Amino acid sequence: MKLMKKYLLFFLVLITLRLMASVPGFQNENNAGYSADTLISVGSISIEGNEVTKPYIIKRELLFKVGDTMGVSRLDMLMEKSKNNLMNTSLFNFVKIDTAINPLTPKQIGIEISVTERWYIWPFPIIEIADRNLNTWWENKDLTRLNYGIYLVRNNFRGRREQINMLLRFGYNEKFQAEYKIPYINKKQTLGAGIAAGMNRNHEVAYKTQGDKRVYFNDDNEYPYEEYYGMGYLTYRRGIYNTHKLAIQYSDFYYGDTLLDLNDQFSFKNQSNIEFLSLHYKYVSDYRNYIAYPLTGYYFEGEVRKSGLGILSNKDLDMLYLRFMFSKYWHLKNRWYFAAGTIGKLSSGSFQPYFLQQGLGYEKDFVRGYEYYVIDGQHFGVLKSNLKYEVLPTQVFKLDFIPTDKFNKIPVSIYASAFTDLGYVYDDQFHNEHQNALPNDLLVGAGLGLDFITYYDKVMRVEFSVNQEKEAGLYFHFIAPL
Repeated sequence: MKLMKKYLLFFLVLITLRLMASVPGFQNENNAGYSADTLISVGSISIEGNEVTKPYIIKRELLFKVGDTMGVSRLDMLMEKSKNNLMNTSLFNFVKIDTAINPLTPKQIGIEISVTERWYIWPFPIIEIADRNLNTWWENKDLTRLNYGIYLVRNNFRGRREQINMLLRFGYNEKFQAEYKIPYINKKQTLGAGIAAGMNRNHEVAYKTQGDKRVYFNDDNEYPYEEYYGMGYLTYRRGIYNTHKLAIQYSDFYYGDTLLDLNDQFSFKNQSNIEFLSLHYKYVSDYRNYIAYPLTGYYFEGEVRKSGLGILSNKDLDMLYLRFMFSKYWHLKNRWYFAAGTIGKLSSGSFQPYFLQQGLGYEKDFVRGYEYYVIDGQHFGVLKSNLKYEVLPTQVFKLDFIPTDKFNKIPVSIYASAFTDLGYVYDDQFHNEHQNALPNDLLVGAGLGLDFITYYDKVMRVEFSVNQEKEAGLYFHFIAPL
């Protein structure tokens, strides 16, 4: 039976590879192969509306340049893709690309780009729940489990697409973080960089998973968990759609002795202080038409993380994992769309302390219908599918009483969906000791949903799901389903 379950996880990986192989566009992004009509050349490119954004930042996302010669149909296609590229920078609310034809030179056209910039300085107030998601908090509706503070974001700093973030969060779980990232540090606009540092400390810490739910230890007077970290990274983006990221991170964890008494597998070798370095590589190939809520294209993400490099105080810590995600999106016909995707994680066979290992039920990695559960384990695989119907095509509503065009035009679209998810988590460390029934078993969830999409990339989903345990529930999410 144990061998059969390992084969099931392997089967999920094979389906991922098969899906990737079936994508016609999974190739060099510069391939041509388009039939030519009348040949025309790009004589000029003009930009308006960019009060903050530097012109070279906009031109970086274009698939054509001055002097290019091509057929009319190909230029139309490249203009549409360039418009999507500019929208996916999250710098603009609206983008329009048109052609201007001079009767004296009909085969040499001008490209006119008009953008409506977003508001780039955001002091977000923080009032959030301390639980994993809204659905788990709603079980008890405990108002004391709240965090508060402010999140300062400066997007498009100096008009160069730089970003500065500062987080000051107090309350139930405290967190302080600062980050700076710049997309381009060289003249060719291929290399980027970033740095980040911060700390977390909590009065309450999950010290084990029992009955497929996290069990917490609380200390109102002390902080049984503290974390200090710093990270630096480089990015490489030669073309438009493919990005590499290499990061090194320093982590320093402190845990109270009570946590180690409650779970002798909580930490590495039962140590209260864990200090180590991690090396992290990530590759992203993103051909989605709209990253906040894609309808066509595909997305691939693969990453490798090595925690413990044989230096600092914890020289014996040695963890390695590989994580991948792939999603494909189709426009079927008229208002019908379909999407399918898979997520998987494989990790090294060495011992993984509870505070470092992570299966399903965290962030975006979950099977719909199991939002109330955590399924811990060392390896997992998930298959997701969504059939969508466009209830309301994108409509733009203008609020005349708001004077700035950064806020007075509100796009709204609505989609109805039907979905099915399959998942599997393999765990050979915790499930028996802590009576967790969901690892090492097939997870199935299905349901219906309604998705709302509006400006500044905001998505809200309301879903009714039923899982294999015959449990039904209404769930809320604030990101695209896959």
